[in-house]
Amino acid sequence: MSNLFFNTEIISEDKSAVEVFGDFCLQPVRYLFEGRQIEIFDGKVIKNKKSYINRTWYGVAVAITSIAFGILFGVLAKTFSLVFSTTQKNRKIAGLHVALNQSHQKLEKHAYAIEQVLLRDNENIWGSPEFIQNVDEFMRLAENETDLFFKALEIEGKGNAETMAKILNDQYGVKGSYFVDCCDGNRFYYLDGGYCYKFFYSSLTSTYHFIRNRAYKDDQIAPFFDQESPQSKWRIIYNRSCEKLDLIRDKLEDQRFSKWSQKDDDPKQMLNTDSRPTFYWFIHLMNGSMRDVRQLIPEMEDTDKLVQLLKEDRK
Repeated sequence: MSNLFFNTEIISEDKSAVEVFGDFCLQPVRYLFEGRQIEIFDGKVIKNKKSYINRTWYGVAVAITSIAFGILFGVLAKTFSLVFSTTQKNRKIAGLHVALNQSHQKLEKHAYAIEQVLLRDNENIWGSPEFIQNVDEFMRLAENETDLFFKALEIEGKGNAETMAKILNDQYGVKGSYFVDCCDGNRFYYLDGGYCYKFFYSSLTSTYHFIRNRAYKDDQIAPFFDQESPQSKWRIIYNRSCEKLDLIRDKLEDQRFSKWSQKDDDPKQMLNTDSRPTFYWFIHLMNGSMRDVRQLIPEMEDTDKLVQLLKEDRK
């Protein structure tokens, strides 16, 4: 896992010379320990990728021989760079971005497990203490992520409702983990879907909708409106998350955000099941066209395999 101080290089237009020197010294650490490069432009993360994808034996040898001096001078320089407000600001933006990504990776696993259980045994699962406990844990993590989500969105949007709405509407998000030249000079990178993806998929919103709409019978629905039950706590957490969108709700061009964040106040209502934005594993060609490579390669950071598959596909 990438460490934000030691082996993550933050690139920005206002980066101090001291931090540039520190990142230069810490190159051996990033080379050996899967370092990452996060690029920030105008206060927003626009790229998050591995610093080095294809390592060589001689590169490893050079990194090992220089790592001690690199750490010594790199740590001193990067520690000193913290006196600059721009470094503190960029570190905060990058830290929230990394924390949100890590949080959502955990949520995806929990959400998938809950949905599979409900699909297998929707009739009897509501009385299972283990199921209730698993959803309790998911809702706790999802509530924390929602707070983190809107905090990061507010910082990247500089507190401006229209800017925040524009960022949330963006279905492409951040350039991902690879960025290479191949196939007639075209450049390729993965787009992660950004905030939009995290709002609609494996989120507090989407998973609560799935759980709540699986409560078909009266005795399954009633606990959601019984203040003493765990289901009621889930509903309260969900309703609070809906309120967080109110600041930018009327600025959002895509009305699906509002449809998916209506409060659960009526036992008889069916929560929204309308369509959600569709996300793909994209490559972006230099001529401006987009290409879905989701079916070409399961591991997007295996660059050599990606290049070979693309070349074969173009024949």
